[in-house]
Amino acid sequence: MNPSVARAARVLAVGLVLVALFAPGGAFAQADTAGARGVFAEVNGALASLAETRLAVRRPGVAYDNAIRAWSDGGVLRKIESVARDDSGDVVVEYYFRKDQQFVFAYTAVKGWEGARQVTRVEHRQYFDDGRMFKWLGGREAAPIPKGDPDFSREANARLDELAAYVPAIRAKWAAAAPPASPSATVKVGGQSKRTSGTLVSMENGDIACYLHFTDDRGAAFMELGDFELCAQERQLAGRRLALTYRLANVQSEECQGEPDCRKTRKVPVVVGVKVLPAASAGPPR
Repeated sequence: MNPSVARAARVLAVGLVLVALFAPGGAFAQADTAGARGVFAEVNGALASLAETRLAVRRPGVAYDNAIRAWSDGGVLRKIESVARDDSGDVVVEYYFRKDQQFVFAYTAVKGWEGARQVTRVEHRQYFDDGRMFKWLGGREAAPIPKGDPDFSREANARLDELAAYVPAIRAKWAAAAPPASPSATVKVGGQSKRTSGTLVSMENGDIACYLHFTDDRGAAFMELGDFELCAQERQLAGRRLALTYRLANVQSEECQGEPDCRKTRKVPVVVGVKVLPAASAGPPR
């Protein structure tokens, strides 16, 4: 092959590879949205196991109600769906949240009717990080909308304003439906009065047990001894409000002062089981 032709072919091949990588569906183009797409897949995959709340919300300055569905896991909001209905169709917006309550993704579908069948006519995918929209893919072809587009800021603010109305309304419904908090609820274990619930702050392995640090529903701190196996669940349980189950167990006596060979024991209440409860209260996503 002529050297000039071969060189031109190599340049063309490299160009095609770069286009494939940086195109809307390419590997590099998708790297910045991988986290949000992971949240989308995780939440929708677990949707059947999440708690669902339904309500209607009318946003300030809007003359109609939006039908709202919210899905949560132990008081942690993971997804909101808003539907605005009229005779021509629906505007559906889905909002997705990470486990730390960060809002990361919004999917909008404008739906119309073809006879008795509802079809999606327009789609938008909007990606957020730390309260700012950094990427917007518009239309069924998912074409990037540049940040300089006049509608970019308007769309970002619209999503955040919608959440500013929806999230407090959802949490207010949770609070109204929740049984009254009983921060003083206790149970007698071995003659000692023990709290039946608490929000786990931290845990640490100690000489005689797993040390569990809680706050009650009024914010007062308390500590309980727990089964050693509980310390292996810190990642899953930290920050959760838990129902506590106790039993009497033998632990090393304080007289031993941590000496491993000491055989003196004492019988104390130990947390041996926990169950995640709805959060007593929570703020909107950051």
